[in-house]
Amino acid sequence: MVSKKCERVFDLSACDLEKSSNGKLKILSNHRKGNSSALLDVLKIGLEDRGMLMRNLDVDHDLVNGVFGTVKRFLENNGKITGIYVKSEHDPEGRGPAVPIAANLPPNAVLVTRVEEPLQTQRNSNTSNLVRRQIPLKLGWAATIHKTQCMSITQLVYDMSDTFAAGMGYVALNQVVSLQGLYLKGYSPNVICRDEQIFRAVTALSKLDVNVGCHFGDESRQQIIVHYVQGLRSKLEDSKATYLKLRV
Repeated sequence: MVSKKCERVFDLSACDLEKSSNGKLKILSNHRKGNSSALLDVLKIGLEDRGMLMRNLDVDHDLVNGVFGTVKRFLENNGKITGIYVKSEHDPEGRGPAVPIAANLPPNAVLVTRVEEPLQTQRNSNTSNLVRRQIPLKLGWAATIHKTQCMSITQLVYDMSDTFAAGMGYVALNQVVSLQGLYLKGYSPNVICRDEQIFRAVTALSKLDVNVGCHFGDESRQQIIVHYVQGLRSKLEDSKATYLKLRV
C-alpha cells in the first residue's frame, strides 16, 4: 500500500549497537529482532504517508506517543535519511513549533530524528547491553481504539469484529464528530455494551451538592482535582462536538 500511494518510499533500518564491558558501543552488522514494544526493525515509509509517533518527544508541545501526522519531507545527509519532517494533526494551541522547521513547510511540521534507547528483543526482554537507534515512527493508517481516545476524528472506519471488551465500542464511536464520517465494518450492535460491575459502582457514588460545598481532604487530592480542571480547557472543542452529536 505504501509503494502504491507514495512517490518516494524508503526502508529505514534500525541501527543496533552492543555495549562492551568497558562501556563502548559497537555497531552490529545485522540488527536484532525487537519485540512488539521496540522501535521498528525497519521503518518503511513514504512521502505523504500517515505516520504515528511511538515515543514522547516533547510533552510541552504535545509531541507524544500516539500523535498522528503526515510525512512532508525527508532530511538527507550524504545520501542517508537522518530525519523526517511530519505535519502533526494536533494543533499545539499556538505554542509554537517544538523544534525549528525548514522553509516551505506547512504549519505544525516538525522534524523527527532518530532516538536512542535500550533494545528489548523477542528472545530476552531484559537485554541490557543492546541499544537501538531509530526514528520513532510507524505507519498510522490504522490504530487501536486505545490510541484514538480523546481524539476528534472527521472520518473513521471502525471494524467492530475485533471488539472484545465492554466499553470499547462506545470509545470508538465517541471519537467521530459526525455520522457522515462514520463507516462501520463487521456491524454488530451487541459489542456496544457496558461493564455491569463498573455501572453499579458508579451509580452507588454519592452525588455532590454544590450548594453545600465540600472538603477535598489532603493537599495531594486537591492538586489532582486542580490538574483535571485545568486540563478541561484543551478538551472544550471535543466536548462541544460531543454535545452537538448527542443533540442530533
